[in-house]
Amino acid sequence: MNQHAAPPEFAMSFTQEAVQLECRDGPEWQPLGQARFAGGDLASVLNALRKEAGGQAGELDTVLVIPDDQILYTVLTVPFGSDTAATIARALEASSPYRAEDLAFDWCPAANGDIETLRVAAVARRTLDEAEDFARAQGFRPSGFQARPGDERFEGQPDFGPTRLAQEQFNRRPFSEPDLMQARVTAPVIEVEAGAAPAAAAPPAVSRITPHVAAGMPSDMAVASAALPEGAADVVADDDIPAAEGGTGAVIRHGGPLTANRLSPRAEAVHQRAATAKAQREADAT
Repeated sequence: MNQHAAPPEFAMSFTQEAVQLECRDGPEWQPLGQARFAGGDLASVLNALRKEAGGQAGELDTVLVIPDDQILYTVLTVPFGSDTAATIARALEASSPYRAEDLAFDWCPAANGDIETLRVAAVARRTLDEAEDFARAQGFRPSGFQARPGDERFEGQPDFGPTRLAQEQFNRRPFSEPDLMQARVTAPVIEVEAGAAPAAAAPPAVSRITPHVAAGMPSDMAVASAALPEGAADVVADDDIPAAEGGTGAVIRHGGPLTANRLSPRAEAVHQRAATAKAQREADAT
């Protein structure tokens, strides 16, 4: 089951003399202690601090705080409506010895509110790689990089993106090949054989239509010969109307033609009376 990664519980920052470790306390960070470079055995000191805080080695447990002396803070003008990231990348490339792809940067609005002026923080990706390699060598699993300017150079904390370790984890397939084999899955995808016959179409739905039952016509009701135009009785002949067997309604198969054009009893009576009237007129004419 896939789960969203939890926020890091620890923060690791660097000075010229030591590595400092902090623990998350709600939205704030509480210092745990530091391990001095001159003291040696940094890994045991840092892991002891983490264990004392109730933590243990796990998935993406630490954010790395890059020191300000490794970061370029600047102000750039970005025309409104332009591609902000591309514009900043070109400006940094022109003003530094690095190519744009070798830099990580973040930006925020200017302090004066000018929409075309941005405050930018940039750092060399090589610096980020070195910090990540150091943290992993001490047994930590860093998730991303931040800075803490603490003044008007930037609003809040610049975010320089995820670590290589985090990117590898997010790009990893949800199931490994051993997991698939254990679940009796032998192929990563469902394969459809070429030329496989398509599934047979479902047979048409069948429903029985019960014919309408008309009340009997009064015996004293006569059909006037003028009620139908001459020749109207020729439209349907008695032997053209098939009778349903057993007195049941005809069966209609949806999507196909009707197999029988049965008239209601009342319509049959009307046509019968019309035919009789026509025959009577022909007899009188002769």
